[in-house]
Amino acid sequence: MTRIDKTTRFHPAPSAVSAGCVFLFAVTSAFVFRGVFGPDNTVLGLDASLWVPKFVQAWTEWIVVPRWFPHFLAGIPQQFQFLSHALPFMLMLPPHRFHGFEFMLDTFLAGAFMFAFLRDQRIGHFGSIVGGLSYQLSNGLLTAARQGALWKFDTACWVPLFLLFFVRILDDRPRRLRNSLFAGAALGLQFLGGEIQLAYYVCLLAFAYFMMHSLGRIWDSRHMGFAPESLRAIWSRLFRAALCVVVASAFAAEVLFSYVSFAQRQENVGVETDEDNWRFATEFSFSPRKTLSLALTGDISGAIEEPSLAGQQMTRLTDDYLGIVTLLFACIALLTGHKRAYFFACAAIIALMISFGKHFTPPYRLIYMLPAMKGLRNPHKWLFIMSVCIPILAGMGADYWKNAVNSHSRGIISVILIFSGMMIGCAFFSATVGEPLPGGTIGAIYRPLGSLIIASAACIVWRVMKRNGPGNAGIILPILVTAVLAGDLIANASKFILYYNYRDRYVNDGVAEWLRAQEEPSRVKVWSESPYVRQVATEVLPYYGIDVVDAIMSRRPQRYSEVFRKVREGGLPLGKFFQLFNVKYVLSATSIPNMEIPLSLVAAFEADSGRPSGRECFIYKFGDFLPRVYAVNKFMVADSEDIVRLLGAPDIDLREVVLLEQPPGPSFEVGEVRASCTVKNFSRSPHRVTMEVEIDRAAILVLQDFMDERWHAYVDGHEVEVLRANYLMRSIVVSAGVHEIEFAYKPPLWALALTLAGWVGLVVLVGAEGISSLLRQSMKKSANAI
Repeated sequence: MTRIDKTTRFHPAPSAVSAGCVFLFAVTSAFVFRGVFGPDNTVLGLDASLWVPKFVQAWTEWIVVPRWFPHFLAGIPQQFQFLSHALPFMLMLPPHRFHGFEFMLDTFLAGAFMFAFLRDQRIGHFGSIVGGLSYQLSNGLLTAARQGALWKFDTACWVPLFLLFFVRILDDRPRRLRNSLFAGAALGLQFLGGEIQLAYYVCLLAFAYFMMHSLGRIWDSRHMGFAPESLRAIWSRLFRAALCVVVASAFAAEVLFSYVSFAQRQENVGVETDEDNWRFATEFSFSPRKTLSLALTGDISGAIEEPSLAGQQMTRLTDDYLGIVTLLFACIALLTGHKRAYFFACAAIIALMISFGKHFTPPYRLIYMLPAMKGLRNPHKWLFIMSVCIPILAGMGADYWKNAVNSHSRGIISVILIFSGMMIGCAFFSATVGEPLPGGTIGAIYRPLGSLIIASAACIVWRVMKRNGPGNAGIILPILVTAVLAGDLIANASKFILYYNYRDRYVNDGVAEWLRAQEEPSRVKVWSESPYVRQVATEVLPYYGIDVVDAIMSRRPQRYSEVFRKVREGGLPLGKFFQLFNVKYVLSATSIPNMEIPLSLVAAFEADSGRPSGRECFIYKFGDFLPRVYAVNKFMVADSEDIVRLLGAPDIDLREVVLLEQPPGPSFEVGEVRASCTVKNFSRSPHRVTMEVEIDRAAILVLQDFMDERWHAYVDGHEVEVLRANYLMRSIVVSAGVHEIEFAYKPPLWALALTLAGWVGLVVLVGAEGISSLLRQSMKKSANAI
């Protein structure tokens, strides 16, 4: 028998192995999000619009495209024209397909970039796969899927790539300028994604890593003092980090300028009170009063609902379930003794403490008093930072488990046993003292505990067999652990992703179809909520350009909040509020009893079986509806505080008089006879409103969209002054006759130009790097041939 020489056995190139690993993330992403096998999300759906670009649609204006979310309420286009990597897909795909494809693409990028970051940190393929899968399917990304907030995906997927180049800057790797430029571009892409808070927290994490890295380099432990050479080197690293920030600021100039200018002009109050912060900013954060374990029990699908005492609002809760096998490997990483492992472990713990600070007493809540945290106290975003740190730790721990020398086996096995015992005890204890769970105590814990037992047993067997040479176990057991990890994470991911039935949500929804069939432009107000009604109001209707008043807005103008405060205090009657906001239809999860305002039931969507299905919705019509565009020829001039009071006065009829903060001009005369106005061909897009108006006498034309100084008005092509009407809205003076009227939103172009220049520079940089790499390989082959 011929003996096979092991030295001649085929060994694939490292690049080929890495490519195969990256393919694993693509398969996982496509399978979980049903992007390959689901007919609703592929060409099998036979949707011609998949191939026909949407440039001719009304919701596109030149290169400026809105995000589909209720921040566009009443004409605020302030933050959803970003030139992110999702823009081409937004232009080409209809909403129900764009969501599915974007989930797939961004989670694939997240996993692949985390894999690349760990490989760059000299972590083996197995550890990099563990870290990549843990990040790809972590709740830091998937709760964003449950919310429908795609800009969180667009931001989160670039975080590992930014860390890759940023750490290279600090490690003084070759080609420092290139690394600084790429790090700045990756950070800028996070801001362009739209989730500024999340990107800001990533900057805080990077700054903390910079401080840890610098202090570790300048301290000479042998001489117990500072090393002068390292002190000089820190200035070089600081310069490169500052260059990274400058590049990111220029790259994301459009979004940063939009946020700053909106905050200044609209007196933004994104977080006004603790109650508002919890209500508007952390809808899907978990409550520690509901679960004692971060990994087990609780309602990980986010179906727990608590009616609050104010207005039958719902608060949904989720557990930040990262995967029990991920946490196991994260604990093993602490045995490596590496400073980076300790840093990410401390960062994860601090992020968790900040998240819990809402409910715990000081000193945890003191973190909210830091200047860097002012106005950015979002526990859910800090849980995302934890979801970044733990996969990195998991990758380090998995690599250490697989490659550590035999003498370290005892410590690794001890950590596995201790962690498993703690999790089992914590799971049963939490299920015992907590409230009854939907699936029962055993049903809530058997899957994660099963994954933990299988993974722990495989990890222990590996360390025992490694002493005698792993043999076939060197391939089989890591594959088994990877399969258990992927299954554990996918089981958790499915709880969030199966929440989406794209076609039912965006195409076949009865409430949305009914409202879309109404021709006259109007707005919708939610009366009482259920998960279904809330989904329709905050996710489905805005996709079709239907405004929902009082939807979730993380950035609200001060005047908008003042009007709501007047309603709550009784200073503004509900009927006047509906008129002011152009409300015509009211959605309610239950029937509305007799009210003082005129409401009539016009449609009801109930379960066919007669039993509650959770998708019940009643649509009422407001009888005293005030059109989106109307004309008056009487006005009153007052300051802003008096206008808020006058809006609620019983003798003020908004159909007859408009409240202005400055007079319309000397040429306008008040008329005794009410003006008659007919509006035709009304068209509204995020940055342009056009209409044809026929009016019988000179009057003030009121458009019930929010006022902003960057709106310009044109009557028959001639620009006219835009006046603030009724405290919030826009108005212009129009003479008698037939006129073509246009409102155009014109922000400064310099920020857009900087962002476009950033994209062009990035393309040039990537192209130059690719050509340079090809030339180096060609020269290397030529040298070897000689």
